[in-house]
Amino acid sequence: MDEAVSRVSKEKAKKYLNVESIWSDATKQKHSWVNRLLTIWAEKVEIEPWPLHHEAARGFVLFCGKECHYPLSSIRYVIIPSLKRINIIKRGKRLSSNTYHSLKDAVRCLKYSSEVEKTVTKKEPAVLQDVKRIVHFIPNTMLDKALESSLFLVAVHTGARAITLSSVKLSDIKQVVRSKFTNKLLCTIQFNRTKASHNWGHKVTIEGNEDEENDEDPVYWLSLYVYQKTGIRLSDWNNAKEKANLNQLVWPLSTDSMRERFKSRAEAAGYPRHLFCFHSLRSGFICTALIAANKDNETQRAVMEKTAFVAGWQQCRLSQCTYIKEAVKRAMVASRLITTNDDRNQTVFDETLLELEVFHGVSFKENVKKEKTPMEKFSELVKRRMSEYYGELIVEEAKRERYIRNGSKKLVEENEELMMVAEYRMKEINEKKEEEQRKTDLYSVASTVANMFIQDQLLVQGKTPEEMATMICDMAESCTSKAPVRKYNHKVDHMSHLTVKERRKKEREEAIKDRERNEKNNIRRIRWKKEDDDKLIQLFNEGKRASEMMKLFPFRNRQHIDDHLQVLLKKGKIEKPKPLPLKDIIEKAKQSQTNEIKKKTYKKRKPVNMEDEWGCGEEKATKRKRREEEEEEEEIDEAETEMMIKKMKSTKKSKRLKRSEDGSEWVRVEDDSDEDVQCL
Repeated sequence: MDEAVSRVSKEKAKKYLNVESIWSDATKQKHSWVNRLLTIWAEKVEIEPWPLHHEAARGFVLFCGKECHYPLSSIRYVIIPSLKRINIIKRGKRLSSNTYHSLKDAVRCLKYSSEVEKTVTKKEPAVLQDVKRIVHFIPNTMLDKALESSLFLVAVHTGARAITLSSVKLSDIKQVVRSKFTNKLLCTIQFNRTKASHNWGHKVTIEGNEDEENDEDPVYWLSLYVYQKTGIRLSDWNNAKEKANLNQLVWPLSTDSMRERFKSRAEAAGYPRHLFCFHSLRSGFICTALIAANKDNETQRAVMEKTAFVAGWQQCRLSQCTYIKEAVKRAMVASRLITTNDDRNQTVFDETLLELEVFHGVSFKENVKKEKTPMEKFSELVKRRMSEYYGELIVEEAKRERYIRNGSKKLVEENEELMMVAEYRMKEINEKKEEEQRKTDLYSVASTVANMFIQDQLLVQGKTPEEMATMICDMAESCTSKAPVRKYNHKVDHMSHLTVKERRKKEREEAIKDRERNEKNNIRRIRWKKEDDDKLIQLFNEGKRASEMMKLFPFRNRQHIDDHLQVLLKKGKIEKPKPLPLKDIIEKAKQSQTNEIKKKTYKKRKPVNMEDEWGCGEEKATKRKRREEEEEEEEIDEAETEMMIKKMKSTKKSKRLKRSEDGSEWVRVEDDSDEDVQCL
C-alpha cells in the first residue's frame, strides 16, 4: 500500500473519485442523449434542467411519451434510469421521494393513455431456416459470399451481437479439433467484446464439416473464408496459424455495414426490407433452440439455461425472455395444454405454425431466385477454368485480374472492328481525363470492349456461354505477356497491427479530421428537399455529369451527388441510361475514323489566277475540279497507308512492307533481300 501511494500522483489518485467512470460507454451514450433531450425541453418551458424537481420530471416524461412518441418501454428502461444516474453524477445524491412518485405517476398515465405506443415495433427473429434461405440466395459469383455466409451463420449459431463479431481477430480462433464421435470439426472461438465489456473472454464452440457444402453449416463457410483470407484451412489451423497475420479482424466490417448487408440479403431472398436487422440473428438463436426442442419436452425445459450460457444472458431474466415471448405465442397451440392426447410425443408446438411464411406472416415473392443469366453462367465457367489452370480452389485477385485482361486484349487484337472501337473509346476517355493528367491504357479499355462483345454474342447473336468461355480462356492461356495489374488500395488493411481499442480510436480521429476538412471546404451533410430532387432529376435527364451538378448545389461535394443519384435510382425516379448496342458503337467508331482521315487530308486551297493555262469559263471549272479530285484521292491514299502502317506497328504482325507491281498498294513481305522493301 505504501509503495502504491508513493508511486501514484495526486491527479491520478483523484480520478478514482470520479463517479462517472463506473458507467460503461453504452450507458454514457444514453446519459448524453437523455441530458440533451431534457435540456431542449427545459429551454422550451423556460426552467432549469438541474436539479430535477418532481414537477419538471413528471412533465418531461409525459412530453417524451405524448409529443415525441417514444415507446413506453424506452421511457421505462432507458430514459427514467438515465435521469436517476445523471442526478447522482451532477448532485452526488439520489432523487427525492417526491420525484420518484412523480416519475411513477407519469409512467402510469402513459400506460393507460391511447396516445402512446405501448411497445417497440420489434424486428422478427431470424431462425436458422431463415438464414439458410438467405445464404442460398446469395449469388455464387459474389466474391464476398464466404464472408457474409460465415458471418450470418456464426451469429445465428452463437447468438453473438454485431459489436462482438466486429472485434473478433484470427488469434481468437483458439483451437480446431475433430470429434471422435461425429468426425466433424469443433471450432472454438473466443469473444472478447460485448455491449458493456472489452475483456469478456467468452468461449463458444461450433461444429461442422469443412468438406461438404451446406447452407446451414457455419464451419464450412468459415473454413472457406479463412482459406481465402490466409490460405489455411480450419483443419490445419492449429499447426499453420503462425504463418497468418493473427492481428487481422476476421470480419472487417462495421456494425452498420453488417446490419445493412443482412437486410439487403434478406430482401434478395424474398423477405420484406424492414423485417429483420442484424440483432434478429441473436433472437433467432434462442427461438431456433426452442423449435429444435419441439420433439423433446425434457430438452425444452433446459433450453433457457443452455442458451443463457452460450449467448451470455442471465437465465430467465427479462433480457432473455423478451426474445422468445412473441415467438412462443405464435407457434404454440393453446388447446393442447388442456386436452389429453394418446400421442405422448406430441408437444404444444405444431410444425405447420413453424413454416417460415406462417411463422413470420409474410408471403415470399414469386420466382425470387431467377434463372441464371447467360453472363452469370459465363462467369462461373471462366472461374472454374481459371481454378483448373492455376491449380487453386480460390484464385488470388492479381492472378484473376491478369487472366481476364490477357484474354480480353487478345480478343480485341484479333478483331479489327473491336480494335477500332477500343482505340475510339481510349481516345474519348483520355480527352475527358486531360484535366486530371491521367491516361487510360489499352488493357483497361480492352476489358470493357471485350465485355461488350461477349454480351452481344450471348444476348443478340445467340452464342452459348460454353462457347464464349472456351474462346476467352483459350486466348488467355495462350497469351505469354503479363498484363499490368491494378493495385486495390481499398483491400489493404492499414490498421491490422493495432488492437481493437487503438483501431476504434484511430477511426474516430479520422472521422473528426474528415469533419473538420468538410467544414473548412464549406461542405455539410444536409437533408435533400423535394425541390433539390426535382432539380437533380432534371440535370440527370439532360446528361449532366456529377462534377457539373456539384457546382449548382451549395454545401455538397461530388460524393453527395453520386450517393443521392443511387437513392433516386433505387426509388425508380430516374433510369440508368442504356448502353448503345455494339453495332452502333462500331459504326460510330468508323465514322470517327473517317472524320479523322478527312481532317488530315483537308488543306486550304490557294485561289487560282483567272488568266492561267487552263483557259476560262466551263472548261476551266471542269479542269480545276478534276485536278482537286485527283489531289484529294492521292492524299487519302497516303493517309490510309499511314493508318495501316500505324496499325501494323501496334499489332506487331509484320515489320516490312513493299509496293505492289502496279504501285497502287503496299504488301507485306518476309524476304529481307528485296531492294524495294521499305523499312518501318
